[in-house]
Amino acid sequence: MKYIKESPRITVKIYNNNTEELLITLTDRNWTNVGDIFPQYHITSLVLDEFKRRKKTPPTKVLVMIAEEYTLEQ
Repeated sequence: MKYIKESPRITVKIYNNNTEELLITLTDRNWTNVGDIFPQYHITSLVLDEFKRRKKTPPTKVLVMIAEEYTLEQ
């Protein structure tokens, strides 16, 4: 038995750290462009753009998480 990844693609999720509300989901990423997401200026741009679109005040803290799915293979 082993766990396998069905896809080489990665999902990045950004949450409001105070309320745990999911703010942004970035799908179909790879390890190279996941690294591009983490600089402060890029997170700032993503979150501020999203909240301008929603016409809401951005959260004071955000949590960025990378999610990968593995399936148990017999």
